[in-house]
Amino acid sequence: MNAIVGDNGVITNAMSAKQKQGMAVLEEFLQEKYVEHYDSMNSEGNNKSPAENMIDIYSDWFYRAGSNYYVLKDYTYKDEEGNTKSDLIKIRLIRKKNLPIEIREALVGGDAKGLDGKENSDYAYDNLKDVYGVTRRFEGLLLLRWIK
Repeated sequence: MNAIVGDNGVITNAMSAKQKQGMAVLEEFLQEKYVEHYDSMNSEGNNKSPAENMIDIYSDWFYRAGSNYYVLKDYTYKDEEGNTKSDLIKIRLIRKKNLPIEIREALVGGDAKGLDGKENSDYAYDNLKDVYGVTRRFEGLLLLRWIK
């Protein structure tokens, strides 16, 4: 499942196709890395989520928010009965700058530009401004892009 979220919850359709294509490349890349390390990640006694295991191996691909490799975000959705629900989800933010070049080039935005215009800014990550992130499970990967 892929999602693109902006200030008003929608990004224009013109950008959407290119962003979805880039997100598919990132999703496939992360899935391949997960499969590559599947046996060690699922060994007996390992109770970590797929995201936590990937962070152990590729920590430079993820933003560290204080002592955690995640931020909490309020998430509103509709359940099977159509009722609006709200919950907190953990998002692991992607450091696009540290991904392999072929993955970086496929992604639109996600440069985490700060107020000074420089990329890979802590301000941008802390405020979810032009950053990509993933949820804790890589099966059925959810990629999010916030633009504030």
